[in-house]
Amino acid sequence: MQTAQIIAPALGLPLHLDDEIQELRPGEAEGLPIETFWERFGQPNYETMPFRPIAPAGESWAQFMLRVRTALDRIVREHEGKTIVLVCHGGVIDGSFLYFFHMDEWELPPTRSSTRNTAITHWKKSSEGNTGEHWQLVKHNDGFHLQDIGTSTRIPWEQLLAQPKSDGDRPSVRVPTKQHAKEQ
Repeated sequence: MQTAQIIAPALGLPLHLDDEIQELRPGEAEGLPIETFWERFGQPNYETMPFRPIAPAGESWAQFMLRVRTALDRIVREHEGKTIVLVCHGGVIDGSFLYFFHMDEWELPPTRSSTRNTAITHWKKSSEGNTGEHWQLVKHNDGFHLQDIGTSTRIPWEQLLAQPKSDGDRPSVRVPTKQHAKEQ
């Protein structure tokens, strides 16, 4: 929420808080140091026990992913055709991979994204060629905006291009998903 309060005025956007895009709800583990959490409730194993809450009154991995997917679906429908900026934690970003790539939320994805703090993830809705509408991952773990933190040299942000050159003019190949396979 603190980061969103900094970003919103910089972008000239109103701040809308949405409780559904918060990180996994820890229940009774809230605020505990990790060692104390593991002593009291055990170390979560999302792969073998995706439906086990991490602590009493907390969420399981599957509940968390279903909540994130439901929230993302609502948000993209409510703001269809608009640019949306969400400020969230890594678990929500990991959930966005499941949502936008039509992956199963009931199990851990076959890949790990290792989302970095304060990094930018950029999704874009595309309708290229005959593949129909789909979501394209444009950026993940982009930390360029942090490069001058802690240095005496500042990046001349105002001199940089508003839209940096990209390889958008180069063709890309859609990575097949379970949903894509069903459509074929």
